[in-house]
Amino acid sequence: MKKIILFIILSTSFLSENKFLDTASIKYFPLSVGNRYVYKSTIPPSITYSVALTTKDTIMFGARYYYCKGFPSLSFPALSDGWYRTDSLTGSLYRYGGSGCIFNGNDVLVDSLAMRSGIYNCTGFIIHCNGEATTVMFGIQTKNLSFGWSIGSMISSWTYTKYFGYSYSEYDHYYSSYTYLQGCIIDGILYGDTSIPTGIKTISEIEPDKYSLSQNYPNPFNPTTKIKFQVPLNKGGGFSRGLFTRLTIYDLLGHEIATLVNQQLKPGTYEVEWDGTNYPSGVYFYRLTASDYNETKKMVLVK
Repeated sequence: MKKIILFIILSTSFLSENKFLDTASIKYFPLSVGNRYVYKSTIPPSITYSVALTTKDTIMFGARYYYCKGFPSLSFPALSDGWYRTDSLTGSLYRYGGSGCIFNGNDVLVDSLAMRSGIYNCTGFIIHCNGEATTVMFGIQTKNLSFGWSIGSMISSWTYTKYFGYSYSEYDHYYSSYTYLQGCIIDGILYGDTSIPTGIKTISEIEPDKYSLSQNYPNPFNPTTKIKFQVPLNKGGGFSRGLFTRLTIYDLLGHEIATLVNQQLKPGTYEVEWDGTNYPSGVYFYRLTASDYNETKKMVLVK
């Protein structure tokens, strides 16, 4: 009896630690109520913004659909806000209604997640499945499944990552714009960074003579706090241009959990807000880096 009990305990532990071994194709687009996905999009030379995708569900035509709202505008053409479902028999991702590639009753085929190579026609676009490749996302070893099309100088590509879903897209015409998965909450588990800064606010355009990082306020805080910093003139980079600047948040163990600023800024004084709603009470650090400048300060989240 003891051996049987021990076997059950060990088996349960193994399954828990290896939950990412599931090979079902629909794992490339996991859908569940309460899941949250935060994407960061960049349009050259310096426009960067984040959006959050949330889900709810309903039953239609004998199948469960999930309403996905908040797809970034730079995602490839087939992805837009709407009702989605994955078919466990075919491994395909469908959207209810609207325009798309191949109609299947009430649905439009978005992508065949069971494909590993090959092509299909999507309203004039020849979609290529570029195959599967091993990768690591949020510390988990997994796989990417990528697709793409090209017409003349227009090139579009996008990627699904197993266990995490839609994770990257890039569109290149006159310039390259791209979107990537910054963080997500799947089945109640947090991966990456799901915070969205409210935006960088310009306090003053007077050119400071050096970088500086102020103490956040309020401090302690719950759940939001503001961080002010200064960016000087980059004398070697042309008129009125600042150096590429990063403002990042770290937990007490030194893990980077959020990026509030990651771009080139004009000289001036700025303020950015951080929302710690999804993080536990404790001590955090924020760091401003640019060229050879590096300064770190401590802040306390109290709930």
